[in-house]
Amino acid sequence: MNCLLPLPWKNGKLFLAGALGLLTTLACSLEARTDNSRFVRVNVKLPGLVEPLPVSVTSAGEATVIEYPKHWSGTLETVAFASPFGQKLDGALCEGVSSRVRMFVDPSIPAMMKDRIRESLRKDSSVTLHASSVSFLHTQVLQRAILDAAKAAGLTLNAVTVTNPLDASSYEVALSLTDRALSKALGEEEDLRAQLFALFGAGTLLTGETAGEFSAVDLACDLRSGEAKLSLRIKGSVGGGAAGRNLLTEVTARELVKRLDGRKGEFHPGDSVLDARRNAFVAGMVLGDELRTVKAQGLTTNDRIALFERLFSLSSGRPIALSGEALARAVRVPSVGVAPYSGTADFSLVSSGETP
Repeated sequence: MNCLLPLPWKNGKLFLAGALGLLTTLACSLEARTDNSRFVRVNVKLPGLVEPLPVSVTSAGEATVIEYPKHWSGTLETVAFASPFGQKLDGALCEGVSSRVRMFVDPSIPAMMKDRIRESLRKDSSVTLHASSVSFLHTQVLQRAILDAAKAAGLTLNAVTVTNPLDASSYEVALSLTDRALSKALGEEEDLRAQLFALFGAGTLLTGETAGEFSAVDLACDLRSGEAKLSLRIKGSVGGGAAGRNLLTEVTARELVKRLDGRKGEFHPGDSVLDARRNAFVAGMVLGDELRTVKAQGLTTNDRIALFERLFSLSSGRPIALSGEALARAVRVPSVGVAPYSGTADFSLVSSGETP
Protein backbone atom coordinates (compact mmCIF):
# COMPACT_ATOMS: atom_id res chain seq x y z
CA MET A 1 0.00 0.00 0.00
CA ASN A 2 1.17 3.50 -0.80
CA CYS A 3 0.83 5.54 2.40
CA LEU A 4 2.20 8.68 0.75
CA LEU A 5 -0.96 9.77 -1.06
CA PRO A 6 -0.49 13.34 -2.39
CA LEU A 7 -3.30 15.46 -0.99
CA PRO A 8 -4.94 18.51 -2.64
CA TRP A 9 -4.38 21.10 0.07
CA LYS A 10 -4.98 24.14 -2.11
CA ASN A 11 -7.97 25.81 -3.73
CA GLY A 12 -10.38 25.36 -0.85
CA LYS A 13 -10.11 21.59 -0.73
CA LEU A 14 -8.91 21.26 2.83
CA PHE A 15 -12.00 19.29 3.91
CA LEU A 16 -11.31 16.70 1.20
CA ALA A 17 -7.64 16.69 2.12
CA GLY A 18 -8.52 16.01 5.73
CA ALA A 19 -10.87 13.18 4.83
CA LEU A 20 -8.38 11.58 2.46
CA GLY A 21 -5.62 11.97 5.02
CA LEU A 22 -7.72 10.35 7.70
CA LEU A 23 -8.69 7.47 5.43
CA THR A 24 -5.04 6.84 4.66
CA THR A 25 -4.21 7.01 8.36
CA LEU A 26 -6.59 4.14 9.06
CA ALA A 27 -5.23 2.11 6.15
CA CYS A 28 -1.66 2.57 7.33
CA SER A 29 -2.65 1.74 10.90
CA LEU A 30 -4.34 -1.48 9.80
CA GLU A 31 -1.30 -2.38 7.70
CA ALA A 32 1.00 -1.79 10.65
CA ARG A 33 -1.14 -4.01 12.89
CA THR A 34 -1.05 -6.78 10.28
CA ASP A 35 2.73 -6.59 9.97
CA ASN A 36 3.42 -6.42 13.71
CA SER A 37 3.11 -10.19 14.02
CA ARG A 38 5.71 -10.75 11.31
CA PHE A 39 8.72 -8.77 12.48
CA VAL A 40 10.72 -7.82 15.49
CA ARG A 41 13.02 -4.94 16.17
CA VAL A 42 16.38 -5.96 17.57
CA ASN A 43 19.35 -3.99 18.84
CA VAL A 44 22.57 -5.48 17.52
CA LYS A 45 25.54 -4.84 19.79
CA LEU A 46 28.92 -4.52 18.12
CA PRO A 47 32.25 -3.47 19.64
CA GLY A 48 33.03 0.19 19.03
CA LEU A 49 29.43 1.36 18.72
CA VAL A 50 28.20 3.75 21.38
CA GLU A 51 24.62 2.61 20.77
CA PRO A 52 23.43 -0.77 19.43
CA LEU A 53 22.52 -0.99 15.75
CA PRO A 54 18.70 -0.90 15.40
CA VAL A 55 17.44 -3.51 12.92
CA SER A 56 13.97 -4.66 11.89
CA VAL A 57 13.81 -8.39 11.07
CA THR A 58 10.85 -10.21 9.51
CA SER A 59 9.94 -13.83 10.06
CA ALA A 60 11.04 -14.42 6.46
CA GLY A 61 14.58 -13.37 7.38
CA GLU A 62 14.57 -9.94 5.74
CA ALA A 63 16.59 -7.53 7.86
CA THR A 64 16.49 -3.76 7.44
CA VAL A 65 18.98 -1.61 9.30
CA ILE A 66 16.90 1.28 10.59
CA GLU A 67 19.82 3.67 10.84
CA TYR A 68 23.51 3.10 10.22
CA PRO A 69 25.86 4.79 12.69
CA LYS A 70 27.66 7.99 11.71
CA HIS A 71 30.41 7.73 14.32
CA TRP A 72 32.13 4.78 15.92
CA SER A 73 35.49 3.88 17.46
CA GLY A 74 38.38 1.66 16.49
CA THR A 75 41.59 0.48 18.10
CA LEU A 76 45.24 0.37 17.08
CA GLU A 77 47.76 -2.10 18.46
CA THR A 78 51.50 -2.28 17.83
CA VAL A 79 52.31 -5.83 16.76
CA ALA A 80 55.91 -5.23 15.63
CA PHE A 81 58.37 -2.44 16.27
CA ALA A 82 61.98 -1.79 15.29
CA SER A 83 63.88 1.46 15.63
CA PRO A 84 67.41 2.80 16.22
CA PHE A 85 65.95 4.34 19.39
CA GLY A 86 64.84 1.01 20.85
CA GLN A 87 62.83 -2.11 20.19
CA LYS A 88 59.81 -1.22 22.28
CA LEU A 89 57.39 1.68 21.91
CA ASP A 90 57.47 2.89 25.50
CA GLY A 91 58.07 6.04 27.52
CA ALA A 92 61.86 5.79 27.44
CA LEU A 93 61.96 5.44 23.67
CA CYS A 94 59.56 8.32 23.11
CA GLU A 95 61.62 10.54 25.42
CA GLY A 96 64.62 9.85 23.19
CA VAL A 97 62.55 10.70 20.12
CA SER A 98 61.35 13.89 21.80
CA SER A 99 64.97 14.86 22.49
CA ARG A 100 65.79 14.51 18.79
CA VAL A 101 62.80 16.63 17.86
CA ARG A 102 63.92 19.36 20.24
CA MET A 103 67.28 19.35 18.47
CA PHE A 104 65.47 19.53 15.13
CA VAL A 105 63.63 22.73 16.05
CA ASP A 106 66.71 24.36 17.54
CA PRO A 107 67.57 27.25 15.19
CA SER A 108 71.28 26.81 15.90
CA ILE A 109 71.35 23.29 14.42
CA PRO A 110 72.69 23.20 10.81
CA ALA A 111 70.24 22.24 8.06
CA MET A 112 72.24 19.15 7.12
CA MET A 113 71.99 17.82 10.67
CA LYS A 114 68.26 18.51 10.71
CA ASP A 115 67.87 16.45 7.54
CA ARG A 116 69.67 13.56 9.24
CA ILE A 117 67.45 13.84 12.31
CA ARG A 118 64.29 13.76 10.18
CA GLU A 119 65.58 10.78 8.22
CA SER A 120 66.38 8.85 11.40
CA LEU A 121 62.87 9.47 12.73
CA ARG A 122 60.91 9.00 9.52
CA LYS A 123 62.81 6.35 7.55
CA ASP A 124 64.92 4.18 9.86
CA SER A 125 62.09 2.76 11.97
CA SER A 126 59.38 0.20 11.27
CA VAL A 127 56.04 0.24 13.07
CA THR A 128 53.46 -2.46 12.28
CA LEU A 129 49.97 -1.69 13.52
CA HIS A 130 46.91 -3.89 13.76
CA ALA A 131 43.71 -1.89 13.33
CA SER A 132 40.29 -3.11 14.45
CA SER A 133 36.98 -1.38 13.80
CA VAL A 134 33.29 -2.15 13.82
CA SER A 135 32.56 -4.75 11.15
CA PHE A 136 29.02 -3.66 10.25
CA LEU A 137 30.47 -2.68 6.87
CA HIS A 138 31.13 -6.36 6.19
CA THR A 139 27.77 -7.77 5.11
CA GLN A 140 28.39 -11.38 6.16
CA VAL A 141 29.62 -10.38 9.61
CA LEU A 142 26.65 -8.05 10.04
CA GLN A 143 24.15 -10.72 8.96
CA ARG A 144 25.62 -13.17 11.48
CA ALA A 145 25.22 -10.63 14.30
CA ILE A 146 21.65 -9.81 13.22
CA LEU A 147 20.75 -13.50 13.03
CA ASP A 148 21.98 -14.10 16.58
CA ALA A 149 20.00 -11.09 17.86
CA ALA A 150 16.84 -12.17 15.98
CA LYS A 151 17.04 -15.69 17.43
CA ALA A 152 17.48 -14.24 20.89
CA ALA A 153 14.33 -12.18 20.27
CA GLY A 154 12.32 -15.32 19.48
CA LEU A 155 12.42 -15.63 15.67
CA THR A 156 13.14 -19.07 14.23
CA LEU A 157 15.56 -18.41 11.39
CA ASN A 158 18.51 -20.10 9.72
CA ALA A 159 19.74 -17.01 7.89
CA VAL A 160 18.95 -13.36 7.30
CA THR A 161 19.48 -11.05 4.34
CA VAL A 162 20.18 -7.36 4.81
CA THR A 163 17.80 -5.62 2.41
CA ASN A 164 19.52 -2.24 2.60
CA PRO A 165 23.25 -3.00 2.71
CA LEU A 166 25.77 -0.24 3.13
CA ASP A 167 28.08 -0.02 0.12
CA ALA A 168 31.30 1.73 1.18
CA SER A 169 32.81 3.09 -2.03
CA SER A 170 35.65 5.28 -0.76
CA TYR A 171 37.54 6.25 2.36
CA GLU A 172 39.86 8.98 3.53
CA VAL A 173 42.43 8.84 6.31
CA ALA A 174 42.39 11.92 8.51
CA LEU A 175 45.27 12.78 10.83
CA SER A 176 44.84 15.42 13.51
CA LEU A 177 47.90 16.72 15.38
CA THR A 178 47.97 18.97 18.42
CA ASP A 179 50.44 21.83 18.68
CA ARG A 180 52.48 19.65 21.06
CA ALA A 181 52.76 16.77 18.61
CA LEU A 182 56.29 15.70 17.67
CA SER A 183 55.09 15.05 14.13
CA LYS A 184 53.88 18.62 13.78
CA ALA A 185 57.32 19.92 14.71
CA LEU A 186 58.97 17.73 12.06
CA GLY A 187 56.49 18.77 9.37
CA GLU A 188 55.82 16.99 6.07
CA GLU A 189 52.42 15.87 7.33
CA GLU A 190 51.30 14.86 3.84
CA ASP A 191 53.95 12.15 3.82
CA LEU A 192 52.50 10.82 7.07
CA ARG A 193 48.99 10.77 5.63
CA ALA A 194 50.24 8.90 2.57
CA GLN A 195 51.82 6.25 4.79
CA LEU A 196 48.65 5.90 6.82
CA PHE A 197 46.49 5.62 3.71
CA ALA A 198 48.70 2.76 2.55
CA LEU A 199 48.41 1.19 6.01
CA PHE A 200 44.68 0.68 5.50
CA GLY A 201 45.33 -1.19 2.28
CA ALA A 202 42.77 0.17 -0.18
CA GLY A 203 39.86 -0.31 2.14
CA THR A 204 40.64 -3.68 3.71
CA LEU A 205 39.52 -2.24 7.05
CA LEU A 206 35.97 -2.46 5.69
CA THR A 207 36.05 -6.11 6.77
CA GLY A 208 36.65 -5.00 10.35
CA GLU A 209 40.40 -5.61 10.70
CA THR A 210 43.61 -4.85 8.87
CA ALA A 211 47.33 -4.50 9.54
CA GLY A 212 50.05 -2.46 7.92
CA GLU A 213 53.41 -0.83 8.38
CA PHE A 214 54.70 2.73 8.52
CA SER A 215 58.11 4.17 9.37
CA ALA A 216 57.49 7.38 11.34
CA VAL A 217 58.51 6.72 14.93
CA ASP A 218 57.56 10.30 15.89
CA LEU A 219 53.98 9.59 14.82
CA ALA A 220 53.98 6.32 16.78
CA CYS A 221 54.91 8.29 19.91
CA ASP A 222 52.22 10.88 19.19
CA LEU A 223 49.61 8.14 18.86
CA ARG A 224 50.82 6.70 22.14
CA SER A 225 50.58 10.04 23.96
CA GLY A 226 47.29 11.09 22.36
CA GLU A 227 48.85 14.11 20.62
CA ALA A 228 47.90 12.50 17.30
CA LYS A 229 44.38 11.33 16.45
CA LEU A 230 43.66 9.05 13.55
CA SER A 231 40.26 8.66 11.91
CA LEU A 232 38.83 6.95 8.86
CA ARG A 233 36.11 8.76 6.94
CA ILE A 234 34.00 6.42 4.87
CA LYS A 235 31.62 7.37 2.07
CA GLY A 236 29.15 5.21 0.22
CA SER A 237 25.45 4.57 -0.18
CA VAL A 238 22.58 2.66 1.39
CA GLY A 239 20.57 0.88 -1.26
CA GLY A 240 18.05 -1.87 -1.79
CA GLY A 241 14.33 -1.92 -2.37
CA ALA A 242 13.57 -1.90 1.34
CA ALA A 243 15.84 1.03 2.12
CA GLY A 244 14.04 3.75 4.00
CA ARG A 245 14.54 6.91 5.94
CA ASN A 246 13.25 8.34 9.16
CA LEU A 247 11.28 11.56 8.90
CA LEU A 248 12.17 12.29 12.53
CA THR A 249 14.71 11.01 15.00
CA GLU A 250 13.43 8.70 17.71
CA VAL A 251 13.77 11.41 20.37
CA THR A 252 12.04 14.05 18.22
CA ALA A 253 9.22 11.65 17.32
CA ARG A 254 8.52 10.87 20.97
CA GLU A 255 8.54 14.56 21.84
CA LEU A 256 6.21 15.39 18.94
CA VAL A 257 3.66 12.74 19.92
CA LYS A 258 3.83 13.91 23.53
CA ARG A 259 3.15 17.49 22.49
CA LEU A 260 0.30 16.48 20.16
CA ASP A 261 -1.27 14.53 23.01
CA GLY A 262 -0.99 17.60 25.20
CA ARG A 263 -3.08 19.58 22.72
CA LYS A 264 -6.00 17.15 22.47
CA GLY A 265 -8.14 19.70 24.28
CA GLU A 266 -8.10 21.86 21.13
CA PHE A 267 -9.82 19.13 19.08
CA HIS A 268 -13.54 18.43 18.75
CA PRO A 269 -14.85 15.21 20.37
CA GLY A 270 -14.78 13.38 17.02
CA ASP A 271 -18.14 11.66 17.45
CA SER A 272 -19.42 12.75 14.04
CA VAL A 273 -18.25 13.20 10.47
CA LEU A 274 -18.49 16.96 10.96
CA ASP A 275 -16.20 16.74 13.99
CA ALA A 276 -13.67 14.75 11.97
CA ARG A 277 -13.73 17.37 9.21
CA ARG A 278 -13.30 20.19 11.69
CA ASN A 279 -10.44 18.32 13.29
CA ALA A 280 -8.68 18.15 9.92
CA PHE A 281 -8.29 21.94 10.13
CA VAL A 282 -7.04 21.76 13.69
CA ALA A 283 -4.67 18.87 12.96
CA GLY A 284 -2.95 20.75 10.15
CA MET A 285 -2.36 23.82 12.29
CA VAL A 286 -1.32 21.89 15.40
CA LEU A 287 1.07 19.65 13.47
CA GLY A 288 2.72 22.66 11.83
CA ASP A 289 3.09 24.42 15.19
CA GLU A 290 4.62 21.44 16.93
CA LEU A 291 7.00 20.55 14.10
CA ARG A 292 8.41 24.05 14.46
CA THR A 293 8.55 23.67 18.25
CA VAL A 294 10.54 20.41 18.11
CA LYS A 295 12.71 21.95 15.38
CA ALA A 296 12.14 19.19 12.84
CA GLN A 297 14.60 19.79 10.02
CA GLY A 298 14.57 19.04 6.29
CA LEU A 299 10.91 18.05 5.91
CA THR A 300 9.38 18.36 2.46
CA THR A 301 5.69 18.95 1.78
CA ASN A 302 5.22 15.22 1.16
CA ASP A 303 7.00 14.45 4.43
CA ARG A 304 4.55 16.65 6.33
CA ILE A 305 1.63 15.00 4.54
CA ALA A 306 3.01 11.58 5.52
CA LEU A 307 3.17 12.63 9.17
CA PHE A 308 -0.37 14.01 9.00
CA GLU A 309 -1.62 10.72 7.55
CA ARG A 310 0.08 8.64 10.22
CA LEU A 311 -0.27 10.66 13.42
CA PHE A 312 -4.02 11.45 13.32
CA SER A 313 -7.00 9.09 13.59
CA LEU A 314 -9.63 8.38 10.92
CA SER A 315 -12.58 8.00 13.25
CA SER A 316 -12.04 11.19 15.23
CA GLY A 317 -9.38 13.23 13.46
CA ARG A 318 -7.58 13.45 16.81
CA PRO A 319 -3.90 12.65 17.54
CA ILE A 320 -3.03 8.96 17.86
CA ALA A 321 -1.14 7.85 20.97
CA LEU A 322 1.79 6.04 19.34
CA SER A 323 4.85 4.58 21.03
CA GLY A 324 7.57 2.00 20.54
CA GLU A 325 7.62 0.11 17.25
CA ALA A 326 4.32 1.62 16.07
CA LEU A 327 5.83 5.09 16.36
CA ALA A 328 9.04 3.99 14.67
CA ARG A 329 7.06 2.68 11.69
CA ALA A 330 4.90 5.80 11.56
CA VAL A 331 7.86 8.12 11.05
CA ARG A 332 9.67 5.88 8.57
CA VAL A 333 9.04 6.10 4.82
CA PRO A 334 10.54 4.31 1.81
CA SER A 335 13.48 5.90 0.09
CA VAL A 336 13.71 6.24 -3.65
CA GLY A 337 16.79 4.53 -5.08
CA VAL A 338 19.89 4.78 -2.92
CA ALA A 339 20.73 7.20 -0.15
CA PRO A 340 24.22 8.69 0.33
CA TYR A 341 26.15 7.71 3.45
CA SER A 342 29.15 9.07 5.30
CA GLY A 343 30.59 7.97 8.62
CA THR A 344 33.75 8.36 10.67
CA ALA A 345 35.74 5.89 12.76
CA ASP A 346 38.04 7.39 15.41
CA PHE A 347 41.03 5.25 16.39
CA SER A 348 43.06 5.13 19.58
CA LEU A 349 46.23 3.22 20.41
CA VAL A 350 45.35 0.65 23.06
CA SER A 351 48.57 -1.36 23.17
CA SER A 352 52.15 -0.49 22.31
CA GLY A 353 54.14 -3.18 24.06
CA GLU A 354 53.35 -1.70 27.46
CA THR A 355 50.40 0.11 29.02
CA PRO A 356 50.69 3.70 27.75
